[in-house]
Amino acid sequence: MKIMTLDRAKEHITRIYIYVMLGLYPLFTGFRGYGDITAAKLAFFLAVTLVWAAGLVLLSIRDKDYFPGKVGAVDIILLIYVLFCCISAALSPFRGSVLLGAGRFDGLAGTALGVLIFFGVSRYAKPERGYVYALAVGVLGCCVVAVGQFMGGNPLRLFPGDFTYYGKGIQYSGEFLGTIGNANLFSAYLALALPVVLGGCLVGIRGWLVGDWESDLGAGFEGKRRWDWMFLLPVFLLGAYCLFRCTVSAGKLGLLCALALGPLFVLKTKKARLLFLGALGGAAAIGLILIYNFPPGEGTLFELSRVLHGEFHDSFGSSRIRIWRDCLELVRQRPLFGGGSGTATLRLDIDFSRFVPETGKTLTASVDNAHNVYLGILTDTGAFALLAYLAAIGFTVWDGMKRGGAEGQDPRGGAGTILIIGLIAYWVQDFFGLGLFIVSPLMWVIWGLSESGATAPQ
Repeated sequence: MKIMTLDRAKEHITRIYIYVMLGLYPLFTGFRGYGDITAAKLAFFLAVTLVWAAGLVLLSIRDKDYFPGKVGAVDIILLIYVLFCCISAALSPFRGSVLLGAGRFDGLAGTALGVLIFFGVSRYAKPERGYVYALAVGVLGCCVVAVGQFMGGNPLRLFPGDFTYYGKGIQYSGEFLGTIGNANLFSAYLALALPVVLGGCLVGIRGWLVGDWESDLGAGFEGKRRWDWMFLLPVFLLGAYCLFRCTVSAGKLGLLCALALGPLFVLKTKKARLLFLGALGGAAAIGLILIYNFPPGEGTLFELSRVLHGEFHDSFGSSRIRIWRDCLELVRQRPLFGGGSGTATLRLDIDFSRFVPETGKTLTASVDNAHNVYLGILTDTGAFALLAYLAAIGFTVWDGMKRGGAEGQDPRGGAGTILIIGLIAYWVQDFFGLGLFIVSPLMWVIWGLSESGATAPQ
């Protein structure tokens, strides 16, 4: 009988954890629809994550191997990030709220769990073809529900009573879609997942994303890879349809930016990359000139045009300009260490209300989030924590560009490229996103996988 070693046991439970998080967690909505979806997903996330973490701890105690693998730059930077978050919590005037957060599990515990996921995944997992399928299954299920909602239905009875998707702004505040809920989070989820799904469709050979990039793209779809194409491409197209049908623009911007920047990670020479950057910059400049001079009559591009003309109205970006102004005022009060993790909701005093003629009722909403992840970190945990977080992102992207096109030499090469492109989409939309745990754990899983070849035990 073959006996599983302790290291193999850690890899096995981590593999199960990743499959559950990528494939099942996005689909779990609880039993009370959107009214209780945040609490339901929190319970699911905590249950599977704490069981997995406890398993790793017990196995590590048994083999006395507490921090295996090489310590990379991203590891060190993220530990510094957590350290600054802890200092912020210790100095916070709201110490009773910083552990869990006064908002939606956005406190120090949530941050620490995210970094824990990164370390566990980066050490005990490696990219697999099956992870792409798990991610695609989650996207497929979520988007099938969203399509039903676009058609005026109420799949899974997620909306209460006779409410539907088209009751947004009339029967209720906000926008809700799929098995994620809040449309901002739905948009973030698709921005993160779709580049990975597309990459798994385009590049796949023997164990997933290993081999020569050009031959993989040229080889098509014979054998198992034919099934990859037949399943993953329709899932990508369905997800893209839902993303662009959703009214939130952040995820669209993230996906487009990530796909536009993708070639930088596979071009093999500095000259080719500079030429591509020049062409991309020129195209972006032409686009901005057109938006400046020929703006549409309304919508995000109209608001961008007005911003290019120097106009910053509080209502722009679904009132994000107003929210950002108030957050920046809070930053001036406590610039270095912020108010403490998850305390923005205690410091902000922003309420919106709107009378709805169709119903004769007034809809109200309160702001408990900066609606910009980076500004939120600055507001809650200060400048040092934000610099550390941005440094970790920057190093990951830079390292990914350096190893681009080197799949044969670096075990992270092909897989890391696709994963980092998905992360870039997520990090771009974070400029307008909420950054809540409903989607952020998936980001930490994928970030950990992108670094797995550099830190995993040999």
